[in-house]
This record gives sequence, structure tokens and C-alpha cells, in this order.
Amino acid sequence: MEMKKLWMCLIALGAVSLFAQSATAQQWRWQLDPPRYAKMSVFERGQYDKSAKLFETGDFLAAASEFEKFKAQYPDSSNISYILFMQGLSQHSAKNRNKAIKIYNEVLDYFGDSIADAAPALYYLGQAQFENGETTSGMKSFQEMADDEDYRNHPLAAGAIRTLADNYFNNTDDASALKYWKQVVRDFETTNGEETRKARNQLVWYYIGKRDYVGMDDALIKYESSTLNQAERAETPAFRRAIYDIIDDIAWHAFPGNWANRYGATNTDNQKRSEDMAAYYKYLEATKPWWEKANDPWGYYEHTIRFLCYRWGDKESKEKQTTDATEWLKTLPDKAQADARLSRLCEMLRDARTYDRARYCLSLMTDRIAAAYREYEILAHEGKWTEALAQLQAVEAGGNVEWATRALGERARVYKDVLAQFDNAIKLYQQMNNPPHNLWAIQECYKRWGNMDQAISTLNEIENSFPDQASRAAFQKGAYYNEAGDDKRAIAAWKRLLQLYPKAPESSPAENLLEQKGVDLRGGGVGDTD
Repeated sequence: MEMKKLWMCLIALGAVSLFAQSATAQQWRWQLDPPRYAKMSVFERGQYDKSAKLFETGDFLAAASEFEKFKAQYPDSSNISYILFMQGLSQHSAKNRNKAIKIYNEVLDYFGDSIADAAPALYYLGQAQFENGETTSGMKSFQEMADDEDYRNHPLAAGAIRTLADNYFNNTDDASALKYWKQVVRDFETTNGEETRKARNQLVWYYIGKRDYVGMDDALIKYESSTLNQAERAETPAFRRAIYDIIDDIAWHAFPGNWANRYGATNTDNQKRSEDMAAYYKYLEATKPWWEKANDPWGYYEHTIRFLCYRWGDKESKEKQTTDATEWLKTLPDKAQADARLSRLCEMLRDARTYDRARYCLSLMTDRIAAAYREYEILAHEGKWTEALAQLQAVEAGGNVEWATRALGERARVYKDVLAQFDNAIKLYQQMNNPPHNLWAIQECYKRWGNMDQAISTLNEIENSFPDQASRAAFQKGAYYNEAGDDKRAIAAWKRLLQLYPKAPESSPAENLLEQKGVDLRGGGVGDTD
């Protein structure tokens, strides 16, 4: 029930209007289709273009007026149903929802057989009813859209049907909710991918919560659809692999927090989460044959080990999957590819504090410089900074310019951000000699070291030597003075910025800060006191 309450709140907070935005933005366009536009006379096109331009630029009331003029001037137009709908949508966009509802009903009453216009009218009728607080009427409109053979395949119907499913779920009618979520997944994969994704998410969350993985496979893999040839495609390894990838992405984001109010902070809640993850992992493990048939065993290993390292840390399962993965990687003829995957394994195992297995992966890498840098990362993760710095120095001396440059920069960062040894950090940044990037780090070191004069001097060097960084450096000087409580210099620095760099991105925040200090900017800028 807690999960249902959360989803009910989501709808109450405006999920319905979000559905409309995603549908209209990505899958359905209000503009008249070119074949229908081509059938208009030159005069009709002129009036339509004028109306559409006003709508496009957001002048909705004027657009509504012009669409109404079109109706009066060309009542026999073959596109009159569309023009009427657009008059309603214009009023709707101008927040005149009652007028819009009346017009949408006219479209449905007089042009119900014109699906291209009547289906959007029905959808936006429901939208307007929801926005008016008429939830029952809105659901009735969406129910009609879901069940009508003519309307239910229109791209906009996907949002209506999914909203309907959520409402049924919130009212404990799981069977109806599942029916309509499945309808979206089945019918809109090619015409409304965004709503299909959302409905699929709901289905996966539902079945994971029930630990019903047979039901989930039936819903996402084995359902019938003559349009998509799903029954045949269900046995295609590439399709299976793609669906398992989607399912795992949904599960990955579902488990970490208090997912849909399913998990609280009690021991019982934690046990429930652990049992849910164990059940999901068993399902994920069983997908291995399909990954292999799709010629992607690495995808399987990465998904399972990632889950074990970051979500459900079962030691025995982690040991088994890591062993299997490394044995498989030993057989790869492409050693560069094997190294990249061993490096990824090392990263995941390191984050899970499984340091022995992480180091075993490093021992298998043929690129010893890359392995040495990964060893530094393990030492850093362990908090062994003396050993970590020595490891970076070994990488610097390894004879690979790219890795040496990276290691030097990282060693400087450790001195600056981890150990607060600013004198050592400055020496290394000076050695790097890649201005202005190293100069920005150097000025930060001086500032954090308490040497304001040197920080300002370095900022002056940046401003004078690198025009594209000048305004940023000028602003930073004012910020440092401001932080030090030196209002006189802060004001002078920011006024100087406005004088020298009036169009720079920093000019607006500088102006706001000056106004907060009560500075009258009408007098113009002054020079920097330094």
C-alpha cells in the first residue's frame, strides 16, 4: 500500500501533464501534416500560416482568434476538423480550459471519424479535465481513448493509457493496471518510445516487488503482437539481450534507496531489500545463456558483477562470477580488449573493497603501465597515501608520456586536495607547465594556504596572459576580497570587471553582488586597487 500511495502522489503532483509534454514534444506534432497542407488553397495556406505562426511563438489568444477566422472564411475546407482542434488547443494553451473543453467536444461530436484530429482532441480533453481538478471526467476520457479501436493506437494514447494504468494500480486494481501497462508496451514501441519506457518501468518495478519473474518475462518478452512479431522475436538472442539490459538498468536504479516506499530503515525493511535483491540476482544469473547466444558474455559478467559489487554484495556469488569472468578473459585473443575489461573488473572490485580480487585482475593485464595506475587507485581507495604517491612516481618513470602526464597531475591533486601539502602541489603544477590550467590550480593552492597576495598575483597573470580566461580571473579576485571581508577591494574589482568585460558571463553575477552591497553603478567603473 505504501508504494501505491507514493505513485498516487506522483499523479496528484502533475505526472499527467508531464506525460502530455513528453508525448507532444517527441511523438506527436501539432503542425498540419504536409499532405494535408498541400491540399489547401493558396488563401487557406496564408490564413493557416498566420495562425500557426502565432501559436508557435506563444501568442495563443491571437492564434485562437486567427484559427476561428479560418473557420469563418473557409467552412468547407477539408481540414476544418484540424482547424477546430487547433482553436481548442490554442485556448487550452492560454489556460482557457473551459473554452477548450467545449471546442474539444465539438471536434468529437462533429468529426469523431477524423481520427487524426479527434484522437488529439480526446487526449487534450482529458488533460484539460485533469487540470481543472475533474479527475473522474479525465479518467473517463482516457478510458475511452484506451478502449476505442480507432483512438487507442494514436501516439498520444500511450500517455493516456499509462496514466489510466497508474490510476488502477493506485486503486488496488492490479489486474487492470497490468493490462494497460502491457498495452502501452505492446502497441507503442515504435510510435511513442518515451511512454513505452515509462510503462515498462512500471511493469518491472511491479514484478520485482512481487518477485514474479515468470510474469515479468511473459509481460516483456513473450507477449503476443502481430504488429511487432513479438512471439517470434522472443526467441531472438539479440532481442533477449536488449530486454535484459533494460530490465537490469531499471533494477539498478530501483534498489539503492527507499524505492517506491518499499524499504524503510528498520532491520525488517533491510531484510526485505536483501531478499528482493537475492531474488533478482537469481533471475539475472539465469539469463546467461541468452547473453552467450547473443555473443556478449562480457555484457553478462559486467551486469552481474556490477550488481554484486554495488548492490547485493553476496561474497560467494561475487567470487564465482569474478573467477568465471577472469577465466573467460584469459581466452580473448584481443589483449587490448581484455585489458580494458580487466581494468573495469578491477574498478568494480576495488569499489566493493574486494582488493585481493582487484589486484588479481591487474596481474592478468598485459599493459603494465595501465595496471600500475590502477594499483595506485587501489592504494588510494585503501587510504595508503605514502604508497599511493610512490606508485604514481613509478608510473611517471614508466616511459609512457600520456600516463606520466596523468600521474603527475594526479600526484599534484593529491597534495592539493587530499594532503593539503600546498608547497609540494605548487611545485608539481609549475612542473606541469600547461597554463592556464596549472595556474588556476596554483592560485587555489595559494588561497587555501593563506597566501592571498600570491593568489591575487597568479590571477593577475591569468587575466593578463589569457584573454579567454580574463573575466573569470577578474571576478575571482573580487570573490576572494569579498570572502576576506575587504569590501573596498571587492567592489573595486567587480566594478573594474563591468568596465572591462561588460559582455562576459561573470558581469551579471558581479552586478548582482554590487547591488547587494548598495553600490550605485550609474557612476561607471573604477580601476583595480591593485
